[in-house]
Amino acid sequence: HHYHQTTKTSFRTSHTLALQARERTQKAQEALRQAQAEYEHAKTAEEYALSELERATKEKEEMHEHVDYVEGQVRSFSRKMRDRRVQLTGLKRNERWNGRRGK
Repeated sequence: HHYHQTTKTSFRTSHTLALQARERTQKAQEALRQAQAEYEHAKTAEEYALSELERATKEKEEMHEHVDYVEGQVRSFSRKMRDRRVQLTGLKRNERWNGRRGK
């Protein structure tokens, strides 16, 4: 009788442990699925951000080249204009504009 009782108790304990272990496994699998989805989402966001950074960097470099070109043109023209007087034409307002301010 004592042996039978011990076996029953042992069975119940084992059964409870097995159920708990199965439950933990299922929770862990669900957590893993969620983590995998989050990982995929983060990876996609990272790839998009990197491609945007690459595009913006290229755009910035092109703009710098353009600015350098325009500055070169301005320098070139300004050298030709040095020591020359400029006559303003077609002014409708502020006819006594002194070259320093006004619209």
